[in-house]
Amino acid sequence: MNREINEVMLSFEQLPLSKHNLPRMIKRALITTVTLAVLAMITLVWAHRYDLPGHEDIMMQINTPRQEQLNPDQINILVWNMQKGIRGSWENDYQQLSKDKHILFLQEVLLDDNMGDVLDGHDGYSYHVAASFKDTWDDHIVTGVATASTASPVASSYLRSFHREPVIATPKMAMIAEYSLAGTDKTLLTANIHAINFVSKEKHRNMLSELEAVLTGHDGPMILAGDFNTWTDEKTGSLRQMVQRLGLSEVSFADDDRTRIFGNALDWVFAKGLSVASAQVHGSITGSDHKPIEVSFALSD
Repeated sequence: MNREINEVMLSFEQLPLSKHNLPRMIKRALITTVTLAVLAMITLVWAHRYDLPGHEDIMMQINTPRQEQLNPDQINILVWNMQKGIRGSWENDYQQLSKDKHILFLQEVLLDDNMGDVLDGHDGYSYHVAASFKDTWDDHIVTGVATASTASPVASSYLRSFHREPVIATPKMAMIAEYSLAGTDKTLLTANIHAINFVSKEKHRNMLSELEAVLTGHDGPMILAGDFNTWTDEKTGSLRQMVQRLGLSEVSFADDDRTRIFGNALDWVFAKGLSVASAQVHGSITGSDHKPIEVSFALSD
């Protein structure tokens, strides 16, 4: 906001003072002052709407899994930003998409009476949620990311972005979960991210760098997936550089109907130590503004 004020002041300094342009300067100054005051009020109101949970309240679990380990010969995953379930077809789409999946990478999870009840009734899947914020205008309902699986993770943690989204002042989250694989001492490390969005490329890169530091050094297979909000060439480039340093390979799609902004895909799946048996984008699904992705992996020899 300081930058905008400085630009206005500079424009005033460049105007020649005369009886003809003085009223115009006063009018412009009044409009600018009112605009900045309204923006400040909106920012203040929205910043107080969302309550950020303390570190002890960020992680929560819903349900119990079916088993202790995953089958390394078949690991079916779903990746979907579910737009808080606001679209009418969301529930039916989710029930169909989640069938026969072993890991679910979900963003924009909303634990209200609609989506919360669906997840709570999803037998055999354990949901580990990393809460981004609670809505004080709506009964303190939690929004965040969730990684669900038919197996219990041997370890789980979260990453909360250092920077905040403008105006609403909320962070974005990543959920990290590690799973045991039957017949091997290797573990599968997974990271489910909803990356920070309406910020500079530097702030976006900062969240990726924080996540990279968490994932670096894992000796075993890895899946990194989610909504990376890579809607500029620069943000997409930062992501590609990070996954290259981590030794991850990008999963590609024959019919690439992923959600795009300015031609750049938002949702991605990367992996290492795993072979891809099949990969699909469900371009016909309308239960969210993001198109769901499913991939079937197997542990590489």
